[in-house]
Amino acid sequence: ASEAERRLSSSIEAKPHCFPNIDRDLPLP
Repeated sequence: ASEAERRLSSSIEAKPHCFPNIDRDLPLP
């Protein structure tokens, strides 16, 4: 995974309720 994907995964793990439907197609900025 790329650095951005790893950081996003960490954010999702920290706040799963903020990302209820994200799975694979992530809208990265």
